[in-house]
Amino acid sequence: MYLPPHRDLHRLHSGTPQPHQYLLDYFDEAYHYISFEDQLDRSYLDYGWAPKRHYGPEISSIAAQAAADEIQSCIESGACELPRFEDRRAIFTSE
Repeated sequence: MYLPPHRDLHRLHSGTPQPHQYLLDYFDEAYHYISFEDQLDRSYLDYGWAPKRHYGPEISSIAAQAAADEIQSCIESGACELPRFEDRRAIFTSE
C-alpha cells in the first residue's frame, strides 16, 4: 500500500505526473498493490490532515479500512500468495 504524502495527492489531482510513477507501476505489476491514493478524492487536499501534513484520524481510518478490506478479500478468495510461508495453516485457520 502506498500512502501518498500531501504533495503527491495534490499532484495526482492536478494531473501532474508523479516523479516516482515508474516505481508505483512496478509495484502494481509485481505485487499485490493497494492503490490508496485512489480512495482520497479532491476534498482531502485541504481536509483531514494533521499538523505538518501528516494523516489525521479520518484519513488514517480510511487507510486502515482499505487495507483491512483488501486483506479480507484476498484471504477469502484464496488469492493471497505468501511465498515466505510453506505451511500457511497457522495463518489462515482460527483455533
